[in-house]
Amino acid sequence: MEKLPYVALRFGRIYSMMNANMLLAVDIGNTQTVLGLFDGSELVHTWRLASEVGRTSDELRVTILQLFEEAVRNQQAEELAQAPVPIPRPGEVDPIPQIEVDRVVIASVVPALTFVWKELARSLTAVTTIQNTVSGDAYYGVQTVIEVAPEPPLIVSAQSAEELTAHLQNPAEVGADRIANAVAAKALYGAPAIVLDFGTATNIDVIDNAGRYLGGIISAGVQTSADALFQTAARLPVMDLKVPPQVLGTTTKTAVQSGILHGEVAKIGGLLYRLQLEQPNLADANVPIIATGGMAPLIAPMISQVTHHDEHLTLKGLQIIASTLSDQTTDTTNAGTNAATGGARPCVT
Repeated sequence: MEKLPYVALRFGRIYSMMNANMLLAVDIGNTQTVLGLFDGSELVHTWRLASEVGRTSDELRVTILQLFEEAVRNQQAEELAQAPVPIPRPGEVDPIPQIEVDRVVIASVVPALTFVWKELARSLTAVTTIQNTVSGDAYYGVQTVIEVAPEPPLIVSAQSAEELTAHLQNPAEVGADRIANAVAAKALYGAPAIVLDFGTATNIDVIDNAGRYLGGIISAGVQTSADALFQTAARLPVMDLKVPPQVLGTTTKTAVQSGILHGEVAKIGGLLYRLQLEQPNLADANVPIIATGGMAPLIAPMISQVTHHDEHLTLKGLQIIASTLSDQTTDTTNAGTNAATGGARPCVT
C-alpha cells in the first residue's frame, strides 16, 4: 500500500476542502439568510443567520470567517479522533486549515442586503494561503498571499434560468429563491412538480411537464400569521408554535396553536386541491410535492400530500444554476478558442 503524504494523512478532508472548487450559496430571505458551502456538488456545511438590514460587509465578513473556522476545527477534531496524529518531520508543511471560497452565488429577496453580500463575496473570493513550515524542532510562520482578482458573485434572477421562465408575461417578477427551488425540483425530482416553501411567506410553486415554471401562490407564512395575531389581539400571549394533541383546543394556548398550524395544513390542502382541478396533470399520484423552508420541519409531517422534505432545496438549486452557467461560460470560451484556431483543440503542454 502506498504511503500517503503527511498532510493528506493528518488533514485529509480539510486538505481537499482547501484545494477543491468551493462554492458558497447564499439564500437571503426576509427573516433568515441561509448559507451553504459546496465542495463540487456536495453540500458540506450549512448555516443560518438573521437577515439584519444595516449590517456592513465588514461585520458579515467577521461572522462568516468565524463560522468557517469553527467548521474546519470541528472537521479537524473528528479526523484526529479517528486516526493517530503523525509526528511532523523536518521540512514538512503543517497547514493551518482554511476554507477558500472560489465562487459565490446569491439569491436575494432583500435588495438592501444584496449589495452588502455582493461586497462581501468579492472579499471572500480573494485567495490567501497561510502555512507553518517545520524545520527541525523549530516552527517558522510563513504567510503567502496569492494575488487573485476577486470573483464577482452570481446574482440569480429570471435570466439565470431563461428556459424555465421565458414564457411568463413578466419573468423579472419571479423571486430568485423560487427560481432556485424550481431548478432543483426539476433536476432532483423530475417534472411536473409542486414545491411548498414554508418561510416568512408560504409559497406554492408549480413546474409543468416540460420543466417550465408555471407560476405559484403566495400567502402569509406560519410565523408571520402568528406574529400578526399576537400583535393585534391584546389578550393573546405570545407562545411557541407546537402541534397540539388534537384539533379541538381545550385551552387558549392549544386553540391558538391548532388554528395556526392546522389552519396552515387546511390552507395547503385546499390550495393543492384547487390547483389539481385547474392543472389535471398535477393530480397524478406520481407528481412529487416537495416541502422546504425554515418552517417545513414543523408543517410538512402534517400534510399527507407531501412526498419529499428537502431542507436545502433552495441551496441545491443555487448550486445547480452556478454549475450550469459556469459550464456554459466554459463552452463559450472553448468555442471561441476553437474558432480562432480553425476548430483545432488548444495545445496543452
